[in-house]
Amino acid sequence: MADDQAVLAFLQHLDLVLSEVLRGDDQQRLRRLAMIHALVMAVLADPQELDEALRQAAARLAELDS
Repeated sequence: MADDQAVLAFLQHLDLVLSEVLRGDDQQRLRRLAMIHALVMAVLADPQELDEALRQAAARLAELDS
């Protein structure tokens, strides 16, 4: 089961990136949404590795946010 810190970090970065999607142009919006979709699907793919998947997804979202 995922620890609270990993879940919170993922959700915080997801919130930031989704907020940015609203402010971007169409090309940026599509690129960010595609990345978010891929990250969420990766998190859902293997529940046994949820902690690590959440940490990696949060790191990728942080990259998008910068």
